[in-house]
Parts: sequence; C-alpha cells; structure tokens
Amino acid sequence: MPTQLNISLPLKSNYSADRFVTGSCNLEAWNWIQQWPAQIYNLAIYGEAGSGKTYLAKIWQEKTSAIYLDGKDLEGRAPNEAINNGHNFYVLDNADTIKDEEWLLHFYNLLKEQHAYLLLSSRTPPSRWNIALADLKSRLATITCLEVLPPDDQILSALLEKLLKERGLQIAPSNLSYIVNRIERSFSAAQDIVESVDMLAAQEKKPLSLPLIKQALDQRI
Repeated sequence: MPTQLNISLPLKSNYSADRFVTGSCNLEAWNWIQQWPAQIYNLAIYGEAGSGKTYLAKIWQEKTSAIYLDGKDLEGRAPNEAINNGHNFYVLDNADTIKDEEWLLHFYNLLKEQHAYLLLSSRTPPSRWNIALADLKSRLATITCLEVLPPDDQILSALLEKLLKERGLQIAPSNLSYIVNRIERSFSAAQDIVESVDMLAAQEKKPLSLPLIKQALDQRI
C-alpha cells in the first residue's frame, strides 16, 4: 500500500497546519509538534534550508501562542529582553546563528527557571554545534532532537500537482516528473516554480505545456 500523504499548500506567509505537507521526511517531527508540549521542556528540529523547519515551528507557535524569536535578529538584545515573564512557550528559530554563547546559556537558564517550553530550529543538532562553553554544551546535549529531511520526489510531485490544481492548472504526469527532476528539493522551490508557470500561462494565455515549463525553468537559472 503506498504511503498516504497529507497534501498542503505551504504559502510563504501562511503557516497553517492544514496546509502543511507530511511524508517520511518530516512525519516524526510533525507528530511531535501535534502532541507536544508534554514530558520534555526543550525540543530541537534540525535540517537543511528549505526542509520545512520554520514552517513546523510556526505551526507550534500558533498552537501554543508561543513567542517567536529569530536567532538572526537577536544581536544587541539582552536575554531577559527576549523573555516575557509568565509566558511559557518560546520558539527560537535559526538558533545556530547565535554566536554569543553566554547569551544563549543565560537565555536557556531563564527559561528553565520559569519552567517554559522551548522549540528551537537549526541546520544541525545542538549537540554538534561548535560550543566552547562547557555549561552550555552540556545543556544543549540534553535536548531532544528531530531531523527534518528535504522533501523526496513523491512529496514534491504531490505538492506540485496540488499547487497547480489550486491555480486551475492541470499537468501531465510526464511534465510533473520533468519539473521534479530539475528543481531543488525544497518546499520553497516547489512554490516558486508553480508561481512562474502560472504567471507565464496567464501572460501567454496558453495551457500548461512542456515548452512553457521549460521557459519557466530557464527564467529561474
């Protein structure tokens, strides 16, 4: 029996749970997000760019009304300024971009003191970060980690077909395979190519054909 997929439309600015795509690459992380918080206080989701880490984090943020923090935007902010006393749920996206180890240790300890839950995302698991501060290294090593892999061909195919159908575009299986074999393995790449072919189809008033698909792909190079 083929794997059942939960097909969704991952709009760049819309992170609703019912629009997320699940498959073997992210099912474990998806299940955790649906069931957590429970038992543990700190959870890390890691994987390559475009694998959907931020999307999952945003779903959890919506579920828990968590405070969302991006590691890329925290320079110059004291750890206590990033924390709202009494608020028990936090997302720290791009956590591995934070270079100030003292900051991260202080932030972690503050959350622990108020028994807050923390979901962080990164390219690699925290236990593999190049950390010099022993106290921080030991704390990061205890975090439960879930890997999110890039979408496979099955998910990309189903996602592309869904995205195109929602725009009123039908695609032949051979043309679908043509796209899958030529785009980056990421949710954002799938949406980008759909936007490109949709725009071309509208401009040229033509159905979705292989020449039109090739034109859209060429424009992205």
